[in-house]
Order: sequence, then C-alpha cells, then structure tokens
Amino acid sequence: MSLYLGREILKRFRGPKRRGGRGDDPRKSHRTLASPRMRAGEQTVACFALTDVGRVRERNEDHFFVADLHDGFLCSEGNAAPAAETMGCSVPNPNLLVVADGVGGNPGGQLASRLAVEGVVEYLRCRQGKLENDHRDERVLDELQRALEWAHRRIACHADNWPEYASMGTTLTLAYLVGSSVYIGHVGDSRAYLCRGGELLQLTHDQTFAQLLADAGVLDRSLVCRHPLSNVLGSVVCCDREQLIPQLAKADLRPGDWLLLCTDGLT
Repeated sequence: MSLYLGREILKRFRGPKRRGGRGDDPRKSHRTLASPRMRAGEQTVACFALTDVGRVRERNEDHFFVADLHDGFLCSEGNAAPAAETMGCSVPNPNLLVVADGVGGNPGGQLASRLAVEGVVEYLRCRQGKLENDHRDERVLDELQRALEWAHRRIACHADNWPEYASMGTTLTLAYLVGSSVYIGHVGDSRAYLCRGGELLQLTHDQTFAQLLADAGVLDRSLVCRHPLSNVLGSVVCCDREQLIPQLAKADLRPGDWLLLCTDGLT
C-alpha cells in the first residue's frame, strides 16, 4: 500500500521544480500539474493525492482526505476501488491534508481509517470559522488535538454498536495550513515530511515500540526498521482513549517547499 500527498508553494512564472529521483518517488506526480494563473507575487498551493494497494498486501486499508475548508472544496478518496486500481485526485489550494492507515491484522482496519478521517474532517469543518478568527499557534494545535480525540470517539461509538470491531484501530497524520505555516497532528507510524532545497526533513516521530526502545537508548537506531516490534504501535486511534497519544508540531513554509504525507507503504 502507498499513499502520498504533496504540497508545493508556487510563485508566478515558476512551475514545479523537476528534481531527480528513483523508484516510486512521490514528487514525480507533481510534474503533470500546471502552474496556476495568478498575479505576480502571489502564492498558491498545488496538491496531489494517490493511494494504491501496492505489491505486498491484498487489501488497501488506507484512507486520505484533501480539502479546502474555506470554500468547501473537498476531495475524499479511500479504498473503494478494486485492489488492482490506483485512486488519486488533485485539489487547488487545500488547507487540510489527512492520511490514515488501518491497523493490519485486526478486524475493521479499513473501517477504522475511514471513520478516523471522517471524524477529523467533520470536527475541523465545524471549527473552521473560529480558526480563521483566531489562529494563534496554541489555539490551532489545541483544535488539532481535539479533532484527533473526536476521531477516537467516532471509532469507539461504532465499536459500541458492533462489538466485533472493538479491536480496530488506525494511524492518522494530518497537516493544517494557515498562511505560511503548517500545523501537524500525528498518531502512529504514518509520516509527514518537509522537502526543502533537496533535503528531506521528517516532521513526525514514529510511535512504534521499536522506536521507543531506540529513543530510550535500549536499541540501536539502525536496527529499528528490522526489529520485531517495528510494526507494533505505541499510539493509535482506536476505542481505547489511553492509547491515543497525539504528537503536535508546527513548521514554517517557504516558496518552493514540498510537504509529503504518507503511510508506511510508501517505499
């Protein structure tokens, strides 16, 4: 499985940069996007989202959402297509990007990722007006945490009615754009990256037990990806509120930056 969301700030007379790469480089998807028409000096956002089942799994449990909450321009795609198909969309000037990956091996992973994404979008759409009037850092980050908590409640409520889904859970990573700033809300081991000047900076921190061991100095960091606990999450959006430990962060954006959100299926 793989899913990626790209963000590039463009200026008048400057189209998307063509940067070299190999393999399934998600940045290549932007090369087909035309630079929008605008007045000199203005900035805009070009975004593309794609999900694919990949070559390993038989079922795609990812969901993503791209939205311009200001104008109600939404693009929501998940895994409704047959497994062999790839799904994608583009949205002009979005201010919300969300990606979620259902926990494999548990019943309802696909359902959990959809419910969590819907919960986050539902909450932030209701709060958009207030955030436009008050976008102080602490206010925005607090609202992102509340959005993740609302996603948890959506899953818990569903599990109350259908007990067979009591163990379902999902990762979730979101980016909320305000002017030249991006606010990140993160749970699990999906990731957000900032690409600037050819360098890739990871904005999130994997919440797996293997990573926790490395952070504590018990495990060598070079061994994290191969450790048996590398796929065991220490934080997840699920029925149990105690397992929801959100990471919140803010980063400043510059013209030419790329923002990438992806699940662990992107290689």
